[in-house]
Amino acid sequence: FTGALLWDVISAAQPNMNVDLRNDRLSLFVVVTGADGYQAVIAWGEIDPAYGNQPIMIAYAQDGRPIADELGALRLVVPGDGHGGRYVRGVVNLSLRDAPAPPGSS
Repeated sequence: FTGALLWDVISAAQPNMNVDLRNDRLSLFVVVTGADGYQAVIAWGEIDPAYGNQPIMIAYAQDGRPIADELGALRLVVPGDGHGGRYVRGVVNLSLRDAPAPPGSS
């Protein structure tokens, strides 16, 4: 597959981090949505070079050819997923979210 690393795509958006919280970014996750409504979740720690550094990507080509899919030309590719359950076809949205704080933690 050829494409852009999810880490690079999300980092380019310059998400705000709370530097006052220890490892605050580890509570973040990315929801990737396909044209058919299929969704997959990627934890920030999986893609952050300081932690998991996984080469998860938004691919636009496979075997040197543009992805030709009825759902769209972008695909989430998660190397190492046993059954490809987080491969999202026709990616239309990336949403960076923060896990809710545990009850009573505020």
